[in-house]
Amino acid sequence: MHPELIRLGFLEYVRERREQEGPRARMFPLLAGKPDIASWSKWFGRYIRQQGIDRAVFHSFRHGFTDALRAAGESRDIRRALTGHSGEGTDEGYGAGLLP
Repeated sequence: MHPELIRLGFLEYVRERREQEGPRARMFPLLAGKPDIASWSKWFGRYIRQQGIDRAVFHSFRHGFTDALRAAGESRDIRRALTGHSGEGTDEGYGAGLLP
């Protein structure tokens, strides 16, 4: 975890959420239920193409994040937890797939 998040009290926030709601508490309960990802993704796609980038979509961030976690040596369990993957093999296609 980034030291700035720790400094800002994120770990304390997580502890409080878990005390209130249990070990599987949502960290951001106001986002419960899926936000309108499809609309956001379409908007981002149009925006990024206007910037002259035609090889990326909003979902590319998830792939890049997974690549960065692999490169940093994070365990598969941590990568899956941070990207929200729960099913076995769900994350196998993410990122470059070149690192363990």
